Amino acid sequence: MSFLFNHYFIKMNKKTTLYPVQELIQKRYSPKAYDDKAITSEILNSIFEAARWAPSSHNRQPWKFLYAHKSETGKFNRMVDALNESNIVWAKNAAVLVLAMAEDMENNSKAAFDLGTAVAFMNMQALSHNIYMRHMGGFNKDVMKDHFAIPNELTPFVVLAFGYKGNADMLNEELKSRELAPQSRKDFDQLFF
Repeated sequence: MSFLFNHYFIKMNKKTTLYPVQELIQKRYSPKAYDDKAITSEILNSIFEAARWAPSSHNRQPWKFLYAHKSETGKFNRMVDALNESNIVWAKNAAVLVLAMAEDMENNSKAAFDLGTAVAFMNMQALSHNIYMRHMGGFNKDVMKDHFAIPNELTPFVVLAFGYKGNADMLNEELKSRELAPQSRKDFDQLFF
């Protein structure tokens, strides 16, 4: 049974929405082609500030972020080393890699949700600077913890690649076709009822 009546389609960039959404949401996608332009500390701090102001259960702010600019070769390469091979191929070109972690998961059942909210805030702020972010679940948590002496009370969730959008031609054919393909989502009435 469909709950959609008189809907319309809005096409912009790689996605088609049924209803109008905010421009940054319309613009958002997760690229694999990154330009080699560096992200300034001022802009990166603006992105982090957005995460700092994300809402959280009981205002616990259970997120922690470990980051490395590409120019910080040692730290950046240690992050890349912990990624799955399929992610290394493109993530090594990002301007900044960020490990997103939640703390005190045993005592805070909302920590993962709150971390996700903070990451979403970062994503929207990044887009306001024309910087794109891609999440990566494909990494070795133990290697990451070992490389950076991450304490046990922190749980690594995802690695985030940040950078200015690059040309899809820099990717191999498989990644290029995925980069250029339109985005899709489940039908509206499969998600909202």
